[in-house]
Amino acid sequence: MAQGLSEEGALVRVAAAEGDHGDVADAGHEAIEAEAWRDADADVLVPSSPGLVTSEAADRLAARGVCPAQVGTLASAKAREGLAERQVQTAPEALVAAGAVIEAVLVWREGQAPRVQDAIDRRLSEVYERTRRVLAEAADEGTTPAQVVRDRWG
Repeated sequence: MAQGLSEEGALVRVAAAEGDHGDVADAGHEAIEAEAWRDADADVLVPSSPGLVTSEAADRLAARGVCPAQVGTLASAKAREGLAERQVQTAPEALVAAGAVIEAVLVWREGQAPRVQDAIDRRLSEVYERTRRVLAEAADEGTTPAQVVRDRWG
């Protein structure tokens, strides 16, 4: 998701609580230190540690959007509500995490063949487009993306 947003021109910053930035530089994103993430000037912040976005962090966050790198990054419903109150667009964790699950299952079952990568790319594009639609619908309806997901898929 972060890669797709970056390709659309968004300024993406990636933070991990313990300073583990994985392949961030390889993806063309800027890694920031753990203690600086709340104040990062970014279009989209990609928090990548469980429970990282607390309600206190949500109240202080400088980014205009959040794309959680895994399920559980938002510490609570209160954190999600705090982001929504401040009109910080937040991609639904379940949709964003779907891409990682799809890739892991296909690679596990099929290996690294080019046809597998093509299938992964198609599915990730579908996840990206679905997430874009959910964000747009949430903005149009004045609700949160998480609520749109609950209403649509339970």
